[in-house]
Amino acid sequence: MATVSSGAAAGAARPRPVLGVNRRRFEPSSPDAVRAGHLARAIDLWYQIDTMRRVPNVHLRDVPPDALETLREAASRRGRSLNAELVDALVQRAEREQQAEELVKRLAEGRRRWKRWFPEGFPPGLEPETIIRHDRDSR
Repeated sequence: MATVSSGAAAGAARPRPVLGVNRRRFEPSSPDAVRAGHLARAIDLWYQIDTMRRVPNVHLRDVPPDALETLREAASRRGRSLNAELVDALVQRAEREQQAEELVKRLAEGRRRWKRWFPEGFPPGLEPETIIRHDRDSR
């Protein structure tokens, strides 16, 4: 077995095996192991474990057949899997919900500002009836 010393005095250093040289044991980082796919499997397993912690899984039950078929056809047209199509649909829905929440917040802030600027209601000439009448008369 080939060894490498750590650079200290010969009597104090413990030799350690060079990875991939010991053919009796199949070292996971040896060139043979890499060629055999062991490192790829280890990396793949690490990737799966790492991503599974970050991305939650969602299971759908009782999906109406019509909706499922429509989603399958849409996925096929776009060259994607059904899973990718479902994820895209869920992400779009979540984005719409966020935009709606932001709009509601902005409208509430606008109402608060309006009441602060005009506590007694509409200023003269900006009543809704006046604006509507002016618009109708201009036609």
